[in-house]
Amino acid sequence: MFFTATLAAKAVAILSVMCGIQAATHTVNVGGLTSANALSFDPSNISISPGDTISFMFNAVHTASHASLTDPCSPASPSDFNFNGSPGAVFNQTFNTAGTFNFYCMLPGHCQAGMKGVILVGQGAAQSGSTAASSSPTTSPSSNSGGSIYGSVSGASTALGTAKLALLSTAVVIAAVIF
Repeated sequence: MFFTATLAAKAVAILSVMCGIQAATHTVNVGGLTSANALSFDPSNISISPGDTISFMFNAVHTASHASLTDPCSPASPSDFNFNGSPGAVFNQTFNTAGTFNFYCMLPGHCQAGMKGVILVGQGAAQSGSTAASSSPTTSPSSNSGGSIYGSVSGASTALGTAKLALLSTAVVIAAVIF
């Protein structure tokens, strides 16, 4: 009996990891709905664990682009992600490596107006000046890259939630059958 209970617990643990239950998803709103916060990311600074996902939810036409650590209004080289979004679009980016990742809106003038942020993954340390204003010109948005793209907020949440629920349900059924 102890052996089957241990086996069931291991099956549930393995399936939980497979469906990403231990990794978290954090939401960053891109562009506000009022003129007071139209050129903002909310939150603009966020700390996450390796394996967590940032879900960029677009409220207006903007970009969510990987920025240089030394100039937060210029693209990182190489760039891990870049997404040109419109209202209702969702862009998910998973961060598996510890470190500091700056991000910004590449549209002309947006970063200089403060539309930038920092993602701190794991034990990485933010470099000083990583969120300082920059007078460098922004680069025109290029094609989308990195992450997962969804057409709407509801579609992204529903598809991901359904997949996780199905895998977790399977784990529970397996555990029940073993007992």
